[in-house]
Amino acid sequence: MRIPFGGHHFKDRAVMFKAEAFDELVEKIRDFRIANGIKIGNPEEEILIYYAKNWPWLVEENPEQQITKENPRYDKWRDFIFAMKKTPIRKYANDREIRTRYETCEKCKFRKKVTPRDKDEFEALKQKVFVFCRGSMVCGMDQFCDLHQAPIPVLLAPETTKDLLPPKDGNGSADCWIKSVP
Repeated sequence: MRIPFGGHHFKDRAVMFKAEAFDELVEKIRDFRIANGIKIGNPEEEILIYYAKNWPWLVEENPEQQITKENPRYDKWRDFIFAMKKTPIRKYANDREIRTRYETCEKCKFRKKVTPRDKDEFEALKQKVFVFCRGSMVCGMDQFCDLHQAPIPVLLAPETTKDLLPPKDGNGSADCWIKSVP
């Protein structure tokens, strides 16, 4: 790939990134977004669009371009974790209570595993879930409740459930432990 005027560069959220190589620039933007809790998106495509607008002779159309699959469960898992920064858990349940709650979740048909779209972002978000849960390792950090639209470790951690989202269908699972907690 040719180098644009001024070298490889891209402005993202009022920060100008510069690099010697295109791949290095993409990596810098990805690392910046992960470190600052910003959705990664597709920095490579964003840079190419910027280059195509300003220097169209630098960009070639790729007919074999990879199409990213929709992953709504991962998107909801990620969005819930980003929202947790705004409304953190105030009081935590004790470990025995968390284990009891998880025993119910283990049998639930709404418990699903999150499939990551981006490994680096996924690892950074798993660390955030670990912190939100005070390091409680009752279950995997990648488990998601389709009923409550939230990560299971974060659902288990608060002492009360008044801040949690109600189930989508209004009724939920008959065995759900959340119904019995104020």
